[in-house]
Amino acid sequence: MDTRVVADGFGKPNGICFSPDEQTVYITDTDFVRGDGNTDARRARTIYGFYIIQRHNAPFLTNRRVFAYSDTGVPDGIKCDTVGNVYSGCGDGLSVWSPGGSLIGKVLIPGGVANFCFGRPGEIFLLNETKFWVLKVAQHVKGALLEGMGIDADGKGE
Repeated sequence: MDTRVVADGFGKPNGICFSPDEQTVYITDTDFVRGDGNTDARRARTIYGFYIIQRHNAPFLTNRRVFAYSDTGVPDGIKCDTVGNVYSGCGDGLSVWSPGGSLIGKVLIPGGVANFCFGRPGEIFLLNETKFWVLKVAQHVKGALLEGMGIDADGKGE
């Protein structure tokens, strides 16, 4: 077993997900929200990206970079779809960034989104502090984790 630190320098690392090709890892830092519930605009509310490389038969994270920034609240839950778009629950809802880090959309949800998961193709389940939401999106949209499970457009195994 190889247990070791592969990245540091976070305030409050919170969420993690991998790109569909598992060559990039995304980590959210929610240090903007302090332990007492107050916020500090000088602290991170950022998604960092790292490349994953192999050296000496061990994985290493390289090229730490700001991938995206939550303009409202913090990036909480984080996931990728099958084409590499990155989704994160934020203070105003669900934000979606392209694999290049450009914000391509937001779904505004009163009270924001704390966490979420992909359901069948075209479905995303959203949670905040008080409600459970079902978001219908284009049928071709599905979570990257479902791709490896052989889930087809009907939401059944291939």
